Amino acid sequence: MDLGKVVLTVGDWSPGGWIEHLERYVSREDVIFSDGVTPPEPDICAQVKYAVAWKTPDGFFSHFPNLEAVLSTGAGVDHLARRPDLAPGVAIIRVIDPDLTGRVTAWTVMNVIAHHRQALAYLDAQRDAQWRPLPQSSAPDVRVGLLGYGELGQSAAKVLGLLGYDLAGWARTPKPDADIAVFAGWDDLDAFLARTDILVCLLPLTDATRGILNSDLFGKLAQDGITGGPFVINGGRGGHQIESDLLEALTNGTLKGASIDVFEEEPLPSDNPLWRAPNILITPHTAGMSAPEALLGNMVQNLIAFASGETLDNIVDREAGY
Repeated sequence: MDLGKVVLTVGDWSPGGWIEHLERYVSREDVIFSDGVTPPEPDICAQVKYAVAWKTPDGFFSHFPNLEAVLSTGAGVDHLARRPDLAPGVAIIRVIDPDLTGRVTAWTVMNVIAHHRQALAYLDAQRDAQWRPLPQSSAPDVRVGLLGYGELGQSAAKVLGLLGYDLAGWARTPKPDADIAVFAGWDDLDAFLARTDILVCLLPLTDATRGILNSDLFGKLAQDGITGGPFVINGGRGGHQIESDLLEALTNGTLKGASIDVFEEEPLPSDNPLWRAPNILITPHTAGMSAPEALLGNMVQNLIAFASGETLDNIVDREAGY
């Protein structure tokens, strides 16, 4: 199926791999690369029906009058869902890919184990050349709460469950077929937090979830658990956390530790005090970093099916924001 011209704009990522692998499905002359700031010539823009995009400036999509669908190259779609320059009829497609899901799961499990087994304390001891054995609890005694129980949360739960952790999830709507206890809706959030020693945020970013990781929420996490205090792991979006609240909670002991992969401002400035906060693991938005060859196949096959008259998979509910 001929998709015609496809505009590719991938923010600050290197475009080389994306172009190379997109060429497997679209002829090179039909791959229109843009830096996301400068649009192609108007006659080219008029021929574009599909876009593969990541974090383009406001107004960019208004240059494409015949745009039918936009594929997000990352798991998050908050950079697209509320865009006024995307007409209501333009479909937004999110990535649901085994490679991306597996990478986020690995990052999540790594950080749960790091906090449970006190890896940062051992790193401190190593730097001091000190042999400091610490008491070790078993996984079934550690209550892990998955804030967001969609594709990513369910995948993480499968692996953490195999390791024996005491799991629960929270979702906006009930999950009656879930293999673990899932608290549903805002009325159940406090009860979910009260039984959680290690909180993992894998939510989509919406108006309702923006700033959810704040002082009020931190104070509702379990303080009576085997871990000696709660931990927060954010692999969702930077907009989920109030960074001043996070810093305060780490400093005053409301939180015993944290792992943060996403920030409101990226790269995280070198003078941001979170770099020097106690007991924090910072990674540079790499939890779900996938290679183009792992993502583009399913994404473009989805478009080809759509162009042939089939229903799009993984389409975003623009009202819900995910």
